Amino acid sequence: MKRLLIIVVLLANWQSGFCTKNEKDSITIHKQIDEIVITSFKQGHRIKQLPLSGTELSLKTLNTQKVENVKDLSATIPNLFMTDYGSKLSSAVYIRGIGSTSSPAVGLYVDGIPYFDKSLTEFNFADIDRIEVLRGPQGTLYGRNTMGGLINVYTKSPFTNPGTNIQVEGGNHGLFNGTLSHYGTINNKFGYSASGNYRHSNGYFTNHYNNTRADNFDEATGRIKLSWHPTDQLSMHLSTSYEYTRQGGYPYGTMDDKGKINNVDYNDKCLYLRKLFTAGYTLSYKNDGIWLNSQTSYQRYTDKVRMDQDFSESDKYYVIEAQKEHMWSEELNIKNSYESNYNWLFGAFGFVYGINRTVDFNYKQLGYRTFKNYDDPSKGFALFHQSTINDLFVSNLSMIVGLRWDVEWDSQNYDNNKIVSEKSTRLDEIDRTNHYSQVTPKATLQYSFDHTGTAYASVTRGYKTGGFNTSFDTEDECSYNPEYSWNYELGTKLNSSNNRLHLEAALFLIDWKNQQIYQATASGVGKFTRNAGRSQSKGFELSGSAEIMKNLTINGAYGYTYAKFKDYVLSDKVSYTGNYLPFVPKETIYGGVTYLIPMRGLSLSNIRLNVNYVGTGRLYWSEDNIENRPYYGLLNTSADFNFGKTTISIWGKNVTNTDYTAYYFTMTTGKFGQKGKPITAGISVSLHL
Repeated sequence: MKRLLIIVVLLANWQSGFCTKNEKDSITIHKQIDEIVITSFKQGHRIKQLPLSGTELSLKTLNTQKVENVKDLSATIPNLFMTDYGSKLSSAVYIRGIGSTSSPAVGLYVDGIPYFDKSLTEFNFADIDRIEVLRGPQGTLYGRNTMGGLINVYTKSPFTNPGTNIQVEGGNHGLFNGTLSHYGTINNKFGYSASGNYRHSNGYFTNHYNNTRADNFDEATGRIKLSWHPTDQLSMHLSTSYEYTRQGGYPYGTMDDKGKINNVDYNDKCLYLRKLFTAGYTLSYKNDGIWLNSQTSYQRYTDKVRMDQDFSESDKYYVIEAQKEHMWSEELNIKNSYESNYNWLFGAFGFVYGINRTVDFNYKQLGYRTFKNYDDPSKGFALFHQSTINDLFVSNLSMIVGLRWDVEWDSQNYDNNKIVSEKSTRLDEIDRTNHYSQVTPKATLQYSFDHTGTAYASVTRGYKTGGFNTSFDTEDECSYNPEYSWNYELGTKLNSSNNRLHLEAALFLIDWKNQQIYQATASGVGKFTRNAGRSQSKGFELSGSAEIMKNLTINGAYGYTYAKFKDYVLSDKVSYTGNYLPFVPKETIYGGVTYLIPMRGLSLSNIRLNVNYVGTGRLYWSEDNIENRPYYGLLNTSADFNFGKTTISIWGKNVTNTDYTAYYFTMTTGKFGQKGKPITAGISVSLHL
């Protein structure tokens, strides 16, 4: 372990200030005390005011909790869980038991740009301003891959964050993190921002075969954002980002019968490379009658993974997998812009998505390779509508109804070749197209208690499209069918009159058919998706925050999920009916305490202390429920010293160095596991000019 990097900067006694300018965006900006709250075009309100289960994380919260990617959200939000599979290639998010490692079941939008592929969920959060997590199906307004929920990520606006920011961070395990960003405006009509981030770590685990780090990584991210308001009614925004990742990965060790994970010890290097470019253009027009919004998005990425497939000293299997993806999408929305008891929204969405995959599998001991090529283009469109009727029959009672129609065409052109002594022989090929169409309704009743809270009840149809597998033994396993669900929810949100106390509670029941299950092939080479018969998930969520005394705030969240297969017969001899769903922890727990210590009369303005605890309940690793991981908890701390425009933070994650299993799987060669990350600690210095 290298020495902790200590960063020393010259501190000046600058007076801190907060300057904001109203941004006439396709988003709405509300000023509340000392924060700027941005609400989306579709929702129109803050999460706390909406009749759904959701969590909103401000920039201050993200910094205090050291949230640097989606994995850091796991278990801090009720019933949200994300397993660490060892690299960014597989980044599956589960909400209330719904998730998949083959194709996303939880949607992700960044500044309105949809992220379609499972390999893109984990990305760098540098320059992020705020995150919303919506639990439950969001298909009526957001559509594709939002059966379990939705994560909305917003980057910083040049109109609300003027100036230059510099942040440098160092820590154990060779951590270095540096960010430089600038936000500016011209004549209050044109705003611009540019940011760059570089992050490095030596990794947490050593490959004892060659005494090198197994999971070191380097990543660099750049963002540019332009905003133009030529008139009070018209606004345009262009956002672009590029991310490069080079990551050692898959620090797996064999696991013995007592559940102990042995050292990482394999002879071939594992590596993951990714290049990701995204661009989005937003046009918004608003007058006294209508509000029109257009979102045009483009995304392209390439990645490559090199993996010692047997994860041992033996020279058995080695695989090289590469992907190239491009996506175009267009979404149009129109809604009323005036105050009314009846509010409406109409929308249309279309996309063209193409991905090419190649898998080069080397059977070293057998002396041959197989080379598989997959070309999977898809396209689709959707029409949707939502109506809101306020003061229905009685004052403060509202009804929200929505309907969406999705149509999609997916194709796969596949060929498999066996290569012996550089001579190639075609084994099989497949050329097919699947068509999917589905209507998803939603209905919600909401009653508002003036300014003190709300209660709601909702029924929603969930839908997730089918697709094609990249690993399968027989032709009938090359594709899988859509899954469907009915979702029932009761909830309430309560605020004290002085806004010092906020509580939320929700009960949910999910009944779904044809659940898409990701499991190993019968041959043990690769994994594929198949459909289960019927599944059910039910549970509840509690969350809240309270300012119990001046400068002392506590917040917490608890989620409970009871998810089982109701009908899943694999064969005449194997049935998983009655078993728990894999990768679904029974409970998630979060608790945090923040204390602000004013330092009047000194160059040091204040000290902010934070301690938080994250707990994850028992989960099962596969459908057979043979292996499971018991409950474990992590303790994290931070101390921020604010000198006006300069902040020095000292932080630690897993400070008790809790030992736990991050991931487990079986292969024909044995049982394997990945250890959780040990204690990490560091110091960061942030400067605002």
